[in-house]
Amino acid sequence: EMSNITFDQITILDSNGGMSIQARSGGLITNVTWSNVQFETRYEAPRWWGNADWLSITNDQRNPGDIPAQISNIRLVNITGRTENGGVISGRGLVVTNVSLHNVSVTVGAWSNYSTGGGPTCRESGTGAEVDCRGSRDYRPSLTDGQLCGHYCRTAGEANVLFVENVTGVEITNSTFAFSAAVKKSWWGSCIAIGASVRGLDRSGLACVNETQSVVV
Repeated sequence: EMSNITFDQITILDSNGGMSIQARSGGLITNVTWSNVQFETRYEAPRWWGNADWLSITNDQRNPGDIPAQISNIRLVNITGRTENGGVISGRGLVVTNVSLHNVSVTVGAWSNYSTGGGPTCRESGTGAEVDCRGSRDYRPSLTDGQLCGHYCRTAGEANVLFVENVTGVEITNSTFAFSAAVKKSWWGSCIAIGASVRGLDRSGLACVNETQSVVV
């Protein structure tokens, strides 16, 4: 068990990943708080962990027979930054419960060399087919992902400021999600994207900026 953990007064700069919980074995992770965090996350070479995601909270099986970990009571307070990809909260192994975001300001932009589409391509998890790294999600290490394509595996998607799946109880208050440009990039998505089995999502305290725009391909 890991519980009652606080990360406070942190600056993350020029990183391919931000705040993260990667639970790949049994147990309980609960009562975790990130507070007063400033970040900048950008695309790097796809062999590295992370995918410019400012937030990655995931549980999954690493090997056959693994019992996924429980993740609950996660708090983000006073978080500010810019990112080239969205955040992910995913309970693919076991439903994540009770996540709160208060005074969180995140802007999706594009400024690094890799955001132009250059560099090695990523590979679709399970098939090994080529996919655009931009906007994709990184679930590694995973029993289902990481096959056929090793370090380059991704799940194709869009750069939504926040993607949630298999989560119960998400509350967002006094927060702003935004896209930086007047014209969206082709791989940009929405402020919030909702996957399978999401219950109790309260986004009434969220302001979205530049979510509805024309798209440049």
